[in-house]
Parts: sequence; structure tokens; C-alpha cells
Amino acid sequence: MKAFIVLTGRIGKDAELKYTATGKAVTNISLAVDNRVKDGDEWKSETDWWKVTLWGSQAEGLQAYLTKGKIIQVQGKRVEIETYTAQDGTTRNNLKLTADDVTLLGGGNGQQQNAQPQAPQQPATPPAPKPPQQKPAANQPFPLDDIPPF
Repeated sequence: MKAFIVLTGRIGKDAELKYTATGKAVTNISLAVDNRVKDGDEWKSETDWWKVTLWGSQAEGLQAYLTKGKIIQVQGKRVEIETYTAQDGTTRNNLKLTADDVTLLGGGNGQQQNAQPQAPQQPATPPAPKPPQQKPAANQPFPLDDIPPF
């Protein structure tokens, strides 16, 4: 059995594409994931920030689409929690996920986004003219080639 995590959230800042010393592409993004939590009789919203890492061709191909405000869903198996002490002395956690799959869900304006760039549109050509239809015979309610195959 495999365990994996799925996160849906909004990108906090534009993705950063970098290359390792060996030439492998890596993209990092900050992902804000909102959670509704009941506090007594009231519901409140809490935000968890995740550092999401993409590798290889996925990092290169998606980097241009991973911009601030876009809503995405990521899925991955490798989760890390990095604990550190903040300047004010409190202990904090960084949540990290290495993503295996990314789905672009929409933008800040609510429009659906496509993961692949659109191919240039070909000039429209008029449809070929249809042959004239023959009227069915008086004893035949419709042409035989219009009968469904079931």
C-alpha cells in the first residue's frame, strides 16, 4: 500500500526555476492551503504554508504557469517537516512536499487554466456542402441509414 498526500491551494509567489550543479531542473513554489477549524461555536479559517518542489521536465514545463494567485492541486509521496526557531524564539515548522503530479485548477480571476500551451489556430475552412436529402417513401417514416445501430 502506498501513502500519498494531495494538497489544493493558492500559489503565494511566482515559481522559481533553478538548475542543480548536475543540470537537473528544480522549481519551488509556496502553496497556501486553507483549513476550516471549529473553535467553540464558531468556524475560523487557518492557512498552512507548504513549500512544494517539482523536478525535471515537470519543473521546466510548468514553471511559466505557476504564478502568484493561481489555484493548483499537487500530489506527492515525500513529505518533510523542518523545525526551526524563529527570531521571536518560538518553534515553527516548515512543511515540504516533493510533488509527483500537478493539476492547474484556475487563476485569480476564476478562469480555468490549461497545463499545455494552445496550438496556433488554423484558419477556418468552410464545411463541405452536404448532399441534398431525399424524402422518405410514403410507407417509410425515415431513411434506413438513419436507424440507430442498437
